[in-house]
Amino acid sequence: MGKFDDQVKKHADTYKRRMRAIFQQSAQELFEEAQTTIPNGGRLPIDLGFLRASFSASLNGAPQGPSRNPGKASFTYDGAQVSTTINGAKLGDTIWAGWAAEYAIYMEARYGFFRGAAQNWPLIVARNTADAQARIR
Repeated sequence: MGKFDDQVKKHADTYKRRMRAIFQQSAQELFEEAQTTIPNGGRLPIDLGFLRASFSASLNGAPQGPSRNPGKASFTYDGAQVSTTINGAKLGDTIWAGWAAEYAIYMEARYGFFRGAAQNWPLIVARNTADAQARIR
């Protein structure tokens, strides 16, 4: 390959790495914001934690999980599954995410934890675009 071809390939590779970083980091931040509980400055209500713990992500369609509280005293959210799913996503993939709790839709209608996060999507992407441009050269 000639010098020009090498330069084009290098720029294309850089842009692809930036796009993937922007895509993945923006999805991560969107989900983290949607999962931020009211006591921590977010909109997600928390009692025993089942709603928050029912959140998961998938690349193969809507994520599945228990929809009814199995009666535990309290629940904890493990974001590792969501992060692993996001890190496995390639450009062109769709990351599906949501809450399996049967009452999630009613809580969303009342508190707007996902709507509120989604309204910040342009800001999240802009921030991650600037970060990727600075980091990935």
